[in-house]
Amino acid sequence: MNHSQVPIPVPSDIRVEAQHALITVTDPRGIPKPMPSFVIQTEQATIEPLDPGQELRVEETRVFWSSQGFAFETPGKHILEVRIAWTYGGMPLGVRASTDIWVNYPQSTADNDAATTLLDPQVGMYVALGGGASHLTEAVSRLERVSSMDGEGDQPGPKAMRGYEGLLPADGGDTPSN
Repeated sequence: MNHSQVPIPVPSDIRVEAQHALITVTDPRGIPKPMPSFVIQTEQATIEPLDPGQELRVEETRVFWSSQGFAFETPGKHILEVRIAWTYGGMPLGVRASTDIWVNYPQSTADNDAATTLLDPQVGMYVALGGGASHLTEAVSRLERVSSMDGEGDQPGPKAMRGYEGLLPADGGDTPSN
């Protein structure tokens, strides 16, 4: 939000795909990993004035995989930092925020099997493309295999599948959402 009394120049598009939002995930050992977008869509991004009291917001982004690998490869406390960076008139500008994320240990054999199956680079690419990447046959096969797994107790399936809503072919993931 622009808390000043004057308009300030900001990027019109702050999605990670527009390359102004930079995400870094720091793992439980303190090792930071940049998570650049696998998809680049910069043609619509411009620098425009943000009037006092106005704000820009991205409703959501899926932090899962990038060309640097998986965001959350190990259980434990991770720190997710988002920086919005741009240049105006030769001056670098930006804002940043961070939050802690706890990645739980697998709670069941089904969750462990699901994680082992899903931590595959093709699945990462499929998710980064927003679903609909049926040409990534290994990813489709792995996602279908996990979505058909039984959960334990009263669970309908592995908990890991909650993060894939709208991406699976059966959920309408046949069409890219980008």
